[in-house]
Amino acid sequence: MRRPTSLFSSYLSHFTKTYYLLHYIAFAAYAYVRWNLTEMDRTPEQEQWLGELVGPDMSGMSREVQIWGCYIMILITRAMRFESVTELISSAIGFAKPVICISLFIVDWYLPAYFAMTWIVLFFVTSEPSFETPNRRFVKLDATKMFDVVFTAADKEKERSQVYWFVNVWASWQGGGASKKFNPVFAELSSEYTNDFCKFTKIDAGRVNSQPIIKKLAIDDGAFSKHMPSMILYKNGTEIARLPQKGKKNASRLHQYSKEQIIRFFEMERIKEETMKKTSTRRTALRQQAAEAKKTK
Repeated sequence: MRRPTSLFSSYLSHFTKTYYLLHYIAFAAYAYVRWNLTEMDRTPEQEQWLGELVGPDMSGMSREVQIWGCYIMILITRAMRFESVTELISSAIGFAKPVICISLFIVDWYLPAYFAMTWIVLFFVTSEPSFETPNRRFVKLDATKMFDVVFTAADKEKERSQVYWFVNVWASWQGGGASKKFNPVFAELSSEYTNDFCKFTKIDAGRVNSQPIIKKLAIDDGAFSKHMPSMILYKNGTEIARLPQKGKKNASRLHQYSKEQIIRFFEMERIKEETMKKTSTRRTALRQQAAEAKKTK
């Protein structure tokens, strides 16, 4: 029962970072301004202009309701295609900015300028953070360890040879691109499928020390590469499968696959069933060894 709690705490930590807090404050400022806007004194020229624009309802609420209704409908439509909470929240924030400016413009023409300036300042001051999976569900390996643990075959007798490794090759320079969209999905998969014989790790292609691994994987890390991000399955130093597939023309990019499609492609449910049995057997053996060790003492 710890997995949901761990994932929830990761989302809670993610959505309370500076980027989101500043946007929460900006949205709260909009709510405060709009709540008090109907009480503001308007000049006769403003009243005439508003009357021509929004009709007899001088508050402009009827037109605003239509605008916000369209905003909600767009979010509901797009939510059907989202694979992660972070992507949905990110889209909600992005669409809310122009909606706020438009709705305020209907009521008072100078207020949108202040909020537009706020969005510009936030754009330069902060950047949207990338979602990180709970550390206890994610194996952090540097380039050297990744070569030794993931890409090098071990003796069949060794336990390491039975471990499945899911590797996410991503690029930190894709600030708001494909890598950032796929990271939350990979995080959720790692939280759901990690055990003693099924592990998840990732490597940033933007780091200098990652280049030998990128070359070994034959991944194009250029600015227009369709290989970023890539998800590759390894077992005992041998590649079993990868998305997007190598040499396949017009292949979809990884973030365009749904979570269910990824699970089916890599046969993750079968791997989970197989590795959970091995994990149970291993832990039972460890408990027996611990009990025998206590008896000998």
